[in-house]
Amino acid sequence: MIDWWIIEKSLNKKLTPQEKKCFDEWLEATPKHRVLYDKIKYSGDMDNNAADFDRWRQAFQEKLTTRKRQEKKRIFLKLTVAAAVLFLFLGGGYWWFNMENKTHNTVETFAQEPNRGTVRLTTASGEVLNLSSEATSDVLKVDGAKIVKDQSTLIYEKAPEEPQSEQSGYNKIEVPKGAEYRLVLSDGTRIWLNSDTRLSYPTNFEKNVREVEIHGEAYFEVSHDTRKPFIVHTGELTVTVLGTEFNVNTRIPTHVRTTLVEGKVQVTFKEGIPYILTPGEMASTDVFSGQTTVEQVNIQKYIAWRHGRFCFEEATIEEIMQELSLWYDLQVEYQNQKVKQEKFSGYLPRGESVMSILQKIEQTSYVHFKRVQNKIIVGY
Repeated sequence: MIDWWIIEKSLNKKLTPQEKKCFDEWLEATPKHRVLYDKIKYSGDMDNNAADFDRWRQAFQEKLTTRKRQEKKRIFLKLTVAAAVLFLFLGGGYWWFNMENKTHNTVETFAQEPNRGTVRLTTASGEVLNLSSEATSDVLKVDGAKIVKDQSTLIYEKAPEEPQSEQSGYNKIEVPKGAEYRLVLSDGTRIWLNSDTRLSYPTNFEKNVREVEIHGEAYFEVSHDTRKPFIVHTGELTVTVLGTEFNVNTRIPTHVRTTLVEGKVQVTFKEGIPYILTPGEMASTDVFSGQTTVEQVNIQKYIAWRHGRFCFEEATIEEIMQELSLWYDLQVEYQNQKVKQEKFSGYLPRGESVMSILQKIEQTSYVHFKRVQNKIIVGY
């Protein structure tokens, strides 16, 4: 959504260069914006549509007025808090120190972000390691393999030149909601694991194949090896590659999405028809019927998380809240069904607090968000 005064100035051809840039970006963001603008322009030119034109203008202006009123309240609140802080600081050091700590604790309890420190590794022998714990050694010996733990990355020792005749035991890494993790397998394949994801894999691959299993979402940079195909299992679906970059998402209960960035992959459901993807294509497979559709997509929408961003492209509020609830580990409540279908487009940093993200969505839509402890209430 864009403020009405920019639209009205565009109709009168009075936009400044900065306003024109803002207007052009809004106009090109989606075909719906151009259709809406054409309708407004047409109504403004035709006398018999003047009522529609006035109604649209009034709706835009009311929204703008509301937004300005909210902004004034925020500014007033900030000034009030700043004045109170200054008064308390001048009034007495010790008393201010105690009150500041109490206030800080209250705010933290209300706006608490998810615990991002519970990534676990389960070894083939059943041992469970907390990879985020400072007490966990930086160099591990797991199921006969040497592993280096470097910040949020687990690096397996490179496999020997002579391939093993038998595959070693499987490890399983579990990434909770609100966390991410990176993994380098023994063949050099790099994997980025999104929140709420589980990956099973061997410490070393066998002679003829490399196989892993995933539940959740991960981005793969597969080490090239024509002699040894790399296979990703997601229940009944398999993705087979030789060396490529792609994203697999099993979070949607009814579908598995495979998005190809570079190279070539083959997607197969059970013993069905194999589908070959080329860069920029996404295969969406129904997990019940096995029906697969392949389409060209904006890959940034599906891999932005790997670069620390949310990318929403004409996404419904329900889709957005599903994504945010996984990252921030929140519950969501809707005041009505209609608000779920409101749409938003934007490219937002995952490092910000959830309320900062939601405030940005509020500024460009009619949707309102309220946080109550660990729940977000969505309405108008």
